[in-house]
Amino acid sequence: MAKTVTAKSTAKPAPAKASEALQDTRSAEQAPAPKTPKVKRDRSTLYANYKPVLTDVITLVSGGKAKKANSKAADKFALYGTGNVTVGDILKVAKERKLKPSIRWDWAHNLIQINGKAYVA
Repeated sequence: MAKTVTAKSTAKPAPAKASEALQDTRSAEQAPAPKTPKVKRDRSTLYANYKPVLTDVITLVSGGKAKKANSKAADKFALYGTGNVTVGDILKVAKERKLKPSIRWDWAHNLIQINGKAYVA
């Protein structure tokens, strides 16, 4: 036996013209705001222009932003220890732990100082 399906509601009548179907019937208050095109932000300020010199000394800045505990960022930041460590030492330990330190980013965001100097863009 075949089942027959009956419609529970009646179909809406089709608009008389196709242009009526395409018109936006929402009021100006309900209409979405026009989208603005996405603009790529300038990423050149995120990283310091620094080529690592193995003898440079890194010092932690007091009152710097703390990294979230139990994250890769915290593990990378822990490489600095208590400060006064050379770039060569950090790169050596990072290689052993298979971490990529973000010295350029940390310096650009004033979390560390290199040779006692803050980064100036």
